Amino acid sequence: MFTALYTVMVGGLFLLFSPILLLLSLKKKYRHSIPARFFLWRNPSLPSERIWFHACSFGETRALKPLIEALEPNDVALTTTTQTGFEEAKKLTQTVRYLPFEPLLWLWSRPQKVLVVMEAELWYLLFYLAKRRGAKTMLINARISDRSYRSYLRFAWFYKRVFAQIDEVYAQSDVDKERLMRLGAKDVKVTGNIKLAQLPKATKAHPKPEGIVVTAASTHEGEEEGILKAFMAWKVKHPEAKLLLVPRHPERFDKVASMAEQSARQANLRFSRWSEVKSLDADIIVIDVMGELINFYAIS
Repeated sequence: MFTALYTVMVGGLFLLFSPILLLLSLKKKYRHSIPARFFLWRNPSLPSERIWFHACSFGETRALKPLIEALEPNDVALTTTTQTGFEEAKKLTQTVRYLPFEPLLWLWSRPQKVLVVMEAELWYLLFYLAKRRGAKTMLINARISDRSYRSYLRFAWFYKRVFAQIDEVYAQSDVDKERLMRLGAKDVKVTGNIKLAQLPKATKAHPKPEGIVVTAASTHEGEEEGILKAFMAWKVKHPEAKLLLVPRHPERFDKVASMAEQSARQANLRFSRWSEVKSLDADIIVIDVMGELINFYAIS
């Protein structure tokens, strides 16, 4: 009864908001993901009897690399929800799809050997249908952040039903384990953060500039302004210092670049975007490409 009611509810929300989704799909950020996820456009079902991995975005997808490389290529399938995650997934395996919105999974999903979901992608129908169609279900690298924990607790009755569909749960820490168990997870094992299990290696050798290189990585809305102000003050005492500013989300590259350029101009400093000059000659450089962060850590 619950599954039927839940499907009707989320299906109704889908119909209600579908005009908005169509409008959002005109944005560059969602041009591929929304049509694929919500309207199954160029998003065929996965082949059956695979080990099905699912990760939300770029970082989670990249963290799956050692697991996927340990398996036979023809045994693996991978889904994501974001465009950056999808592009990274194509580097790991040939069978890549966007994960459809939940009610569409009734039509889209096929029987699989195992479903392995990363971190906090707790979609009820994803686990329910995979398990119903014969897959062993697993949640790995599971975590519940401080910020979201209270919200999860408000809907603990719902998450208990989600965890009832999950056979094995592997948490990042003891704190995560305790939180997950309060939400209904059973026999949770702590395995650490698999993102930290890989030894990072630089893929390119960028020449290290003179002076100190400060890398402000994975920044979010509201953080860059404070970082720029602090750097300007610090640079008075360290004139050779450079700031590499790396926004977390690609859709914010232009906005952050505009902010940084204005700040540099006001302080009589040089500014550049990495994608345009591939040089670290400027005082403030916005790193507006994906997959390069580890290379800049190496010279910071």
